[in-house]
Amino acid sequence: MYTVTRECLAQSAKKSSGLPVMKNLDIVDALFEVISETLSKGNKVKIRKFGSFEAVKRCKRVGRNPKNLVEALIPERLVVKFKISTTLKAAVYKTTSLIG
Repeated sequence: MYTVTRECLAQSAKKSSGLPVMKNLDIVDALFEVISETLSKGNKVKIRKFGSFEAVKRCKRVGRNPKNLVEALIPERLVVKFKISTTLKAAVYKTTSLIG
């Protein structure tokens, strides 16, 4: 398994842009900052050929600890949902074998 980090993204961008890695790290950080700020305001972020992120308000509810079955109130909160684009979905499923 391979994990993509900020540094990996900056290295990949360096290959195509020719900018230094530190400049690309600044760009990656700025991109994530814009996405975070947009979602925290309750707005949607759409990235063409990748997918969309949306901040959705979840109502307060009663949950249960599965170990001891004690009920607890889960407060209202914002959660981020991601919907994959059809382009990315096709690319992922084309390269992924579900058998063996």
